[in-house]
Order: sequence, then structure tokens, then C-alpha cells
Amino acid sequence: MTKSFQHLPLDDNGKSSERPEHCTNASTHVTLGTRRDVTPVQAKYDVQTVVNYELSSHVFEEHTLQGDIGTVRKYSDNIWAVYFNEDHVVKVPVIFSGYYD
Repeated sequence: MTKSFQHLPLDDNGKSSERPEHCTNASTHVTLGTRRDVTPVQAKYDVQTVVNYELSSHVFEEHTLQGDIGTVRKYSDNIWAVYFNEDHVVKVPVIFSGYYD
């Protein structure tokens, strides 16, 4: 991984020219639990939290993923975001899956 610190470019009104204006109606539901002894975790507002960090934070730590498939940004010790390059994005409208014991 390549490590760098960056300041985002700002437009004339002091807002980043590379970010959305706001994050509304953003909600996700992710259940993580891949082993029998791991309890699933539900994360409903993680995407909104990351977008809000992007909107309010001008400094972040950035790492390039191996193979240059994208970048990982660290906004704080526990807020990270992965940005894949367009060639490596998988677009799926909805995924339903389940495991029942």
C-alpha cells in the first residue's frame, strides 16, 4: 500500500468540489457473521456516517490498494472508506442471502 496525506481541493465557497452537497435518506443494513462463533452485527447508518465525515473533514489519510484497484481513506481511527476505481466496481441493485442453522 502507498501511504499519503491529502487536502481535498475546495471551490470558492470553501466546500470540496469532489464531494456531494449532502447525504439524505441514506441507510444501509449489513449483517456480518461468517463463522459459527461470530455474532452478526447490524450497521444501519455507516454509509451516512462516512459521507458526513467526507463533508466535514478536509484532511484524511489515503492508501492505494494493491493492483491500483482503488483507495482506502481513513477519516478517524474507526472511520474508513473504500473507493474502487470504476473498472472494479460491482453494481448490484439488491442482494438477498441467508444462512439458517
